Amino acid sequence: MAFTTYLAQVLGLLHGSLTLLYLSYRAWVDGVSQEASISEKTYHDLWDLEDDKHNHNFLSTSTGLQLHYLTNTKTESTKKLVVLLHGFPDSVHVYRHLLASQRLVDSQTKLVALGLPGYGGSDSPENFQASTIMNAMIEAIVKLKTRHLSSEFQKPGSCILLGHDWGGAIAYRLASETEGLVDRVVVLNSLHMPHTKAKVQLHLSKAVTHFSNWRSQPWQNLHDLQAAYTELQPIFMFNLPYPLKTLSLGLQYITQYCHTFLSSSSYAKHVIAAAANGPSEAEATSKTPKGQTYGPSVVARAKSSPSNAWLQRIRIYREGLGRDSWSANNITKEFVSQSQRQVGKEGVFKYPMTIIFGLDDLAFNLDIVLEGLEQFFPAKTAVPGQGSQILRLPGQSHWFFTQARGAEIVEKALLGLLDGNGSGMKAEMKQEVARGEVEIASH
Repeated sequence: MAFTTYLAQVLGLLHGSLTLLYLSYRAWVDGVSQEASISEKTYHDLWDLEDDKHNHNFLSTSTGLQLHYLTNTKTESTKKLVVLLHGFPDSVHVYRHLLASQRLVDSQTKLVALGLPGYGGSDSPENFQASTIMNAMIEAIVKLKTRHLSSEFQKPGSCILLGHDWGGAIAYRLASETEGLVDRVVVLNSLHMPHTKAKVQLHLSKAVTHFSNWRSQPWQNLHDLQAAYTELQPIFMFNLPYPLKTLSLGLQYITQYCHTFLSSSSYAKHVIAAAANGPSEAEATSKTPKGQTYGPSVVARAKSSPSNAWLQRIRIYREGLGRDSWSANNITKEFVSQSQRQVGKEGVFKYPMTIIFGLDDLAFNLDIVLEGLEQFFPAKTAVPGQGSQILRLPGQSHWFFTQARGAEIVEKALLGLLDGNGSGMKAEMKQEVARGEVEIASH
């Protein structure tokens, strides 16, 4: 059994490494320096703080980390608050369609797209370890609630945390490892590590069984070798070594491919790339009307080459944010007691959950990251709210919400969840459900 386990892991590692090498070769052939052709005007439109059309704002954590965020309205206090966390390798501008929603503004809902540390206009942390990022996110949410959610309206259902990709993974951790921080958690196309780990172990176990059968009679049981490879295919990404500088070009190639896939024109591709890159050197020293400016680490990133900026961003994969335990600081311990952390390690959520998943996802295997996730939902009687739901979107991709139609679906979900009557979301999406664009499963 030890030999077959080792063999399964080696083959998974080999599969992943060869894939990354191939992508690096494609990046070298096609050229990954296309970002250099992005006009300064594109960066200016997105990141210049003096032109305040995007409502640029900043907040600082207790460690001095300055985080950048965008809002959908200049109104400071609001009845409802939605905090948006982006993923890798994006920035706050990935939510541009949602931030432009007039319906959410009219419903007195303030959207805050918060930049993750080390991304876009937010300061780079010393490390991307779980304690650093989790404490920073909790502190930021507390400050945003204090700053933007009127105390008279701080009632159940008034604050939602929404995350995509790595922002979704952080949201999942906050949902299972804190209490009383927000009222609901919404996740778009991401993975919950305890669930994913269990699914990966199941696939490995099946692969080991097939390898054992193949070893007993190699020529007669070739079908078992093929079956083992099939089990390992969706999990090779979890067995890769730490990204190397040369191989990081392969990951960048994937991102550029996705930018091309999402873009309706060359200009749109450049906008998406500039949004992901963060401020250029010209914008990094600009100031808001209030005199705020980007932190020195953002300026340093702006002056670095694209490859160095890329290596900074991939640290989010490398330093234990998704899997390691973490310790609360003096500010966050109110929401994270020792007993809560122990329960949280099992992955059971403490808040009502809404999972919205585009089923044509190139990044994730659906069996590993989505199927069976409802076992981690809290009982309806255990938390206030409208219960939990999984929304499956046939034909939608990993970044579905960056398109106008996908953003409209998320907009309707938020409006329904914030209306407080318990049936608003299904009413909002009645037409989408009838057309087969959305499948809603309540739990």
